[in-house]
Amino acid sequence: MNPTVQESDQKIRTVKRNVKSREQLEEENQALQYDAEHDWLTGLYNRKAMERLCNEWLLDKNTGILIMMDLDYFKQVNDRYGHITGDQVLQNVGYVLIKMLPPDSLISRVGGDEFTVLLRGQDEKKAEQLCTQLRQRLRHIRLRECLNLRLDVTIFQTASMPGDTYQRMYDRADQQIIQKKHVRNIRKMELKRQEENGGVTLDMKLIASQMHESHARPGSFCQDYETFKAIYRFAERKMCRSQESAFLLLFTLTDNKGDFPALVRRDEEMDILGVIIHDHLRMSDVFTQYSSCQYLVMVSDITLDNADKLADRITRTFYQKHTNGCPHILLRYSYPLQPTRVEVHRRNEENAASRR
Repeated sequence: MNPTVQESDQKIRTVKRNVKSREQLEEENQALQYDAEHDWLTGLYNRKAMERLCNEWLLDKNTGILIMMDLDYFKQVNDRYGHITGDQVLQNVGYVLIKMLPPDSLISRVGGDEFTVLLRGQDEKKAEQLCTQLRQRLRHIRLRECLNLRLDVTIFQTASMPGDTYQRMYDRADQQIIQKKHVRNIRKMELKRQEENGGVTLDMKLIASQMHESHARPGSFCQDYETFKAIYRFAERKMCRSQESAFLLLFTLTDNKGDFPALVRRDEEMDILGVIIHDHLRMSDVFTQYSSCQYLVMVSDITLDNADKLADRITRTFYQKHTNGCPHILLRYSYPLQPTRVEVHRRNEENAASRR
């Protein structure tokens, strides 16, 4: 080959390699820029990027409405179900915000369980409607077939004022969030005092809405833990005046050493167990996921012997689902509480004996 032609081909290949390297460098820079501006978990803007973009918009248009959202009692989700489930909840919230808010909105997770949104307009009535819709939509988060979580959200909106910055709007919203939570906590403490004094009146509409299950199918129904407690307390009061009974059964998955199973198998095994529990109970029974490895079941109008047989059937069916046996997973069950009517009868006898 002519040396001149060979040198020319070599130069062309070198240029192509350099062009490819520049393209790769640009892609890497874009990826780094994205990571620097977005929350790693939800894909929403992070706080720093949100502040910069909002300030640019406010400086140019001097209009906008900032919405601040704070998930109430989110720590309890992490404590009860684990941080992996907590992360899934935050991802679901981010997904809901993207789907329900206008496409030109700026949406961010500014930290923990706190989200902010900038609506690029000044329609306060529309913003208020959006806040109501978001609160209703986030009231129930469905992660898996047998895990429905109820989220309470504190939301506040503030419209931009002349000369506003993101920080000023954020501070206004933050103060209102703090005030709302303070008022709610005062009301909660008052209700707790009333309950301790025996003066609580059951709100039947609230209980009915919590107990309602859409698209019911045969078998028991799964509820979030707070709703489960409300149902049990209602049944407990009823049992104080009747001869009915109820049992709480706690099913726990462990390994051979008595520890919770490894994360790689935990969700799969819990889903299998949840379906089995659902199918073996009656429509009048209720259960909830109590922790990342536990289900809590309430069965009514049943004897101790039948409760034991029911728990044994659920256990045997669970093991049968594993055709090769299940040496790495153990299913344990217990009765956390005796039937309420038995406990009430025992307390009445003790009180009568003390009076004698």
